[in-house]
Amino acid sequence: MVNHMFLEDVNNLISDDKWLIFQNEYNTEVNSRYETLFTLTNGYMGVRGTFEEGSDGERSGNFIAGIFDKSDAQVREIVNAQNWLRIKLYVEGEELSLDKCQLIEFKRILDMKKGILFRSMLIKDSKDRITRIEGYRFISRSDLHRSAIKLFVTPVNYSGVVGIESIIDGTVLNSADSPKYRVKHLKVANNSSLSKNGVYLETATVDDDTRIATGSTVRIYHHEDEEKNNVAKFKRFLPLGERSIEYFEFDGIESKTVVIDKFVITYTSRDVRKDLLKTTVEKELFAFAGEGIDKELKRHIEVYEELWSVADINIEGDEEADKALRFNIFHLMSSANENDPLVSIAAKALHGEGYKGHVFWDTEIFMLPFFIYVYPQAARTLLMYRYNMLDAARKNATLNGYKGAQYPWESADTGEEETPKWGFDYKGNPVRIWTGDLEHHITADIAFAVWEYFRATEDIEFMLNYGAEIIFETARFWVSRCEYVKELDRYEINNVIGPDEFHEHVDNNAYTNYLAKWNIKKGLELINMLKEKYHEHYHAISNKICLTNEEIEKWKKVKEKIYIPYEKSKKLIEQFEGYFDKKDYVIDKFDENNMPIWPEGLI
Repeated sequence: MVNHMFLEDVNNLISDDKWLIFQNEYNTEVNSRYETLFTLTNGYMGVRGTFEEGSDGERSGNFIAGIFDKSDAQVREIVNAQNWLRIKLYVEGEELSLDKCQLIEFKRILDMKKGILFRSMLIKDSKDRITRIEGYRFISRSDLHRSAIKLFVTPVNYSGVVGIESIIDGTVLNSADSPKYRVKHLKVANNSSLSKNGVYLETATVDDDTRIATGSTVRIYHHEDEEKNNVAKFKRFLPLGERSIEYFEFDGIESKTVVIDKFVITYTSRDVRKDLLKTTVEKELFAFAGEGIDKELKRHIEVYEELWSVADINIEGDEEADKALRFNIFHLMSSANENDPLVSIAAKALHGEGYKGHVFWDTEIFMLPFFIYVYPQAARTLLMYRYNMLDAARKNATLNGYKGAQYPWESADTGEEETPKWGFDYKGNPVRIWTGDLEHHITADIAFAVWEYFRATEDIEFMLNYGAEIIFETARFWVSRCEYVKELDRYEINNVIGPDEFHEHVDNNAYTNYLAKWNIKKGLELINMLKEKYHEHYHAISNKICLTNEEIEKWKKVKEKIYIPYEKSKKLIEQFEGYFDKKDYVIDKFDENNMPIWPEGLI
């Protein structure tokens, strides 16, 4: 595509329209929407689509997979880490603010083919000086620790001193827009300059002292200068409390474009030892800046080319649906880190604080099928997260009086139950949240995902070493969860919440009971297969988890007699016992987002 708002070398990077999501006007009321839509992530780190210079009402977010903290929150939640995006521009001391200056032109573009966020604007300050600012940023899929911003700054109708603040901001909060729930999860551990150039901010989580280390350095040069010689005539480092700031000045010349390259490196104590963090970041930052942005960007784009060569789907005749599907694929495939078996994909991925960064059944039932058939290695890694949390699931079962493994409804980095016990309804009244106590179907959902992965990939090594143990322990849970009703000669699963989540404390939810039955059935099939073909593996697993023949006989009895509510006369599966006796409510009112308004009398 050709866009007159962009310099030629930026324009040549931008893909065809079918790959692009546009924002054509700046409006603070829709900031948060575009921040989510324009989130860039590589599975290791996700950064919301806020502006480099900041804006009114923004909800900035930098989320690193696996970094959780409780502090003053209800439960462990994903930590909003220090914000390294900040680049503020000043003309003769006046800040070029989106909210105080006049925007003559404005555009942002998410390029889904390449995982790049482009921007362009023409901004007029209070003294009628016009500045063109454009450029792009990316979070590398090639080297997960590298991120970069490239801005082109052109004084259109003036010459004068231009100031640049490059900031790593550690003042970030979780739930920053909610006075009732704001939480500070980070303490600054180190705010310093780097000996080879740049700044460094290291933070520590409150509970576990998990370290997050960010280093950045800036290059400023004339656009036409192939050698990229520095044009900054003044520089100052300011360790201002929880902010690490580099300030530069250069002589802005009318119609002459200056390029600002910001290189960023992120590591945590999940990656390297705490005492090696600063030296690691400095070494990596020096190498990145020495190499330049273009080479890393090329490798980053090549990774996306490879991903899209497998994942792209074309819908002919419906451009909107075609782009919508591509949008969903882009964010989904950007969210997996196939190299980290201790993290999974949260319900909101790394795109925001929604659901506190917790992992639900959404991953196994709704996301995993995509990865199984498109990126099976990523699917395997996501299932390894569940295997690595198996001991915590065993502990959860024991705490609740059951056998085997009971997976939590909401999971974070420990695998323990993280569902808050209380929330608030639409009127601010406290409401007991029962999903963590009663929505047990997730345990069978995970077993189902393990089997689906194996069915599609025939990855017997995974099944023998990891998957079988999950299926056996979840089957064992369901057998202990079932209650025998002698007068009806059947097993029931009472007092649960099914997948609709609105009907609480119901008996014999069809989905739950059916999958429990399936889970036990697959466990028995797997036992037979292992005994027949992989005898030593079966002995190893059965010895490890103390699985006896007597217990297996109990499994068979329970499996045969699990009750599935079904009305034979109408040939209908009843969602749960008594569902057909419930009063029907008709939804006929919708809000401005086309979401249903609850009918009168329902709450």
